[in-house]
Amino acid sequence: MKQNILTEFVKEFYWTVPFLLFLAGYQTFNLFYKTHVIQTPHLVGKTVQESLAVLAQSKMNVRLITQKEDPDLPEGTVLTQIPAPGQKIKPHQTVFIVASKHPETMNTPQLRGKFHDEVVNYLKSEKIRHKTFFIETSRPEGLCLAQIPQAGQPLENDGITLYFATDRNASVLFPDLKGVTVQEAQEFLAQYNITPSVFHLRAHSDNHDCSDCVIKEQKPLAGSFVNLKKPFSVQLKT
Repeated sequence: MKQNILTEFVKEFYWTVPFLLFLAGYQTFNLFYKTHVIQTPHLVGKTVQESLAVLAQSKMNVRLITQKEDPDLPEGTVLTQIPAPGQKIKPHQTVFIVASKHPETMNTPQLRGKFHDEVVNYLKSEKIRHKTFFIETSRPEGLCLAQIPQAGQPLENDGITLYFATDRNASVLFPDLKGVTVQEAQEFLAQYNITPSVFHLRAHSDNHDCSDCVIKEQKPLAGSFVNLKKPFSVQLKT
């Protein structure tokens, strides 16, 4: 009787052995290979170097997808991240980031010694902002005499300031024509191949001859500098 009971006990024990072995193996696997789920840390606003340190503590990897130009942020600032902050993530998983970079600095081209039209066409094609000033000198008309910044220096956002030569005899003071007749003004301006536009402050008949009308207003104003080598309009009002 006792032998039968022992035999049954041994049979029951052997039946449970595979289950116990499976359970022990599962627990051992969990002990060594259990995967912990963690939250993705907040990286936006941190530098790439700071992000590497944060992710290393959580055993996560980082990959830089691309860089976007932003002159206002320190270079290497994290702009976006995937997964987003707070999302569930596993250790050793990769976090993808986009970081900032400064726009590439363009060096100032050599423009001194070139002529006005060539310089302006080049600057327009390169979309470079510029300011121009003219200096009366005996140098050839339109020659670029100086530039700021100098060639090879970093080009700032406000562009280039250029100084060109102009004939000292080309710029003159426009005379005061008020008080003279239209005919007298026309004869004087004809010497410089200038044909003025004449307007009346009061209405006149269609067949009115304004040769003897006296000028009361003018444009350009008396004392204005005008360049005789460049087209400009003259308006006279009687």
